Amino acid sequence: HLRYIVGSWHADGCLEWARANVDGELRCPEKIGRAAQMVRYRDFNDSGVSVQDGLRFYDGKKSTMPVMHSYGGVCGAISKFGASACQAFGVPAMPVGQPGHCAMIWRGAEGEWLLEN
Repeated sequence: HLRYIVGSWHADGCLEWARANVDGELRCPEKIGRAAQMVRYRDFNDSGVSVQDGLRFYDGKKSTMPVMHSYGGVCGAISKFGASACQAFGVPAMPVGQPGHCAMIWRGAEGEWLLEN
């Protein structure tokens, strides 16, 4: 399961940000997967740019964890953010691509794999 911890989509700086900024009540193996819910679901940014326009949605900024948290996104951003939050706390997780959707799985405290988003 180590590859689902160290194989993060985000750089070390983002994982450090997650350790400092994930909601306190989520910082445990039983709840960390719910950190995905820290990214608000939205199709358009404040300027009306669609999330389907790639980095334009983020005003040309790299899609780091702080940027995703600030701007929001749809299923891919939510799942990547949640998986990286898990990984920042040593919990195996990964985004799971599906037809027309992206979910995430994370390993719960009892060793079971849980689905989020």
